[in-house]
Amino acid sequence: MENKVKLNVGCGYDKKPGWINTDLSNDVNPDVVWDIEKKSGFKDNGVDEIYIRHAFQYSKNPVGLLKELYRICRNGALITIIVPHGNSYQDNLFHNVIGFNIHSFDRFHTQHRSYYDLPNLKIQEIICRAAGVMKVIPFKRILSKFLNNIYYEIEYKLVVIK
Repeated sequence: MENKVKLNVGCGYDKKPGWINTDLSNDVNPDVVWDIEKKSGFKDNGVDEIYIRHAFQYSKNPVGLLKELYRICRNGALITIIVPHGNSYQDNLFHNVIGFNIHSFDRFHTQHRSYYDLPNLKIQEIICRAAGVMKVIPFKRILSKFLNNIYYEIEYKLVVIK
């Protein structure tokens, strides 16, 4: 059995053993330096899994980044994206902010996908992480529509369909 190719995109100091750790900054000593605003050096259909935690929201062209991730992934590859939840109070000073919520990736696997020229990504799972005391409050998804800062981050598990 061949080894799976796994990318940890925007790793910072959070290196994953057995993964190819990529980052924009040489200062964190990544395995591969990659500016997510540009095409990667990875070959088409060569990656089995991608993990991108708190780096996706910094992209000035998130759809372009998703297209690049799709290009380098094999059919059935898993892309895990973790970002601040749209209703959380996060420091938004240094980047253009996209408000992420449970519907952010809905159009990537619908009949409207081709109209928008989007890659085919099936949502496998969405996890909203609650902050502090909010973990024990019931009906968080309903309350989050009216109250800020119930969730601090949201995780999407997307499957590449080719």
